Formats: sequence, C-alpha cells, structure tokens
Amino acid sequence: MKILDITIEGNSLLAYITFFDLNIKHKLIDMQEGDYDFIDFVTQNKKKQVFLGRGFCMDCDPIVKISCDGKEVYNDTIYWNNNRPPDVTIAEMKSLFADDHDKDFDDVLSNGELAALKADSHFFTDANKYKYCSLEKVECIGSRSSISISVQDDFRFSDLKVRMLNLDVDEEGSITNLIWKETGLGDQVLGIEYDFHFYEFEGGEDEGIGQEIIWFENITETWSPALELSGRIMELGGECSF
Repeated sequence: MKILDITIEGNSLLAYITFFDLNIKHKLIDMQEGDYDFIDFVTQNKKKQVFLGRGFCMDCDPIVKISCDGKEVYNDTIYWNNNRPPDVTIAEMKSLFADDHDKDFDDVLSNGELAALKADSHFFTDANKYKYCSLEKVECIGSRSSISISVQDDFRFSDLKVRMLNLDVDEEGSITNLIWKETGLGDQVLGIEYDFHFYEFEGGEDEGIGQEIIWFENITETWSPALELSGRIMELGGECSF
C-alpha cells in the first residue's frame, strides 16, 4: 500500500450557512443598540452550520497537488468530464481525451462518471425544521484543504474519482435555491472517492476579505428573505443585506 497526500487549492467564494430556531427573534428584540455582534450571536444561538462554499468551485479551476509517500507526483488542474455524449464508450472517451490533451486519461484527475452530490440531500435534508438561516459571504483570496488516502501500489490517477457538489437551483422557495441566487456558486469539488470510500475536503485553511450577511426565514417550508429580522439587526448596529 501507498499513502497519498492530496491538497486542493482554489479561490472561489466562501459561504457559511447557519440555521437558528424561532427564539432568536425574541433575543434580538430584547437587545440594546451595541449589544449585537454577529460572531457572538452565531456562537451562542446556532443550531446547525454548513460550510457550503469552500473555495473549490469548478469555474475557478482549482489546482490539486498529490504526494506519494512524500514525493510529489501530481501538480495540475482537474480534467472535467461533464459532457460525454451517452453513445460514447469509455474507451472512445479515453481516446478522444488523449487526442485533445496529449495525455493518458489514466494519468490525470477527473470527475469521471460519478454524478454530483446534491446540496439538498447532502447538507439540507432537515433545513425545514429551522425557522431562520444566515448566509455569510466572504470574497476568497485563497483556500486550501488536504486529505490522506491509502491506495494500492498499482493505482492510477483515474482510480481517484473527484466528487462534486451541486446546488439544486430549480425548486423555488428552497433554501438552496435562495443561496444559489445570492452566491452564484457553481459545481464545486467536495472530495475524492477511492475504492468506494469517500474522503472530503473539509476546507477551513482559507483567507478572505469583506463580509456580507443575508438572513432568510422559513414560513411553512418556503424560504424567503427575513426582512423584519434584518431590519432589527440593522437597528442594533449590525451589518446585513436585504
């Protein structure tokens, strides 16, 4: 067996999602101007958090570096394979890839044939149990995340399947639809699958500038901007967007 240390680097939007119960509205009403601080408020009242935008969207063309037993063996982009016609076989696809890239398909990382994971079913299955949600957006200067995988001695890079995360944007009134409208987040790299095991890039090693906070509320399982909540936060001297 060999140990692969895999690092991804990108710079797409950072997005942090936090869910809250109804009682935060009453807490905001009881506050005085100057009492409100977003970080403190989240720390004290959060019910669930999701690190959604981690800096690794496909559009920013993230770089992946791989070391095998301490020696660098890969330093390149990911080769996207989203548009293979259904009547093209894998063998034909590999031949076309070699013609287009002057590389062997087995020697590069790609997202292969695995369908993208859906944010609704991966992160937000229980979103409707919460009353409020905050979206914090930060412009990313650079983001980095690493994983380690044990692989067979004869592995090929094509054995490492890049798993993508996709925001479900079709369902009006869903939390993912609103987040997509506010962020424009595209498909992003979530992790690597090898031998039916999934290894997730957790993110968190990032640097960003600026901050925009947007609040949503859930009314009978339909999400919309929380205008009353946002207005109260602004009265308290907090920063948020409508």
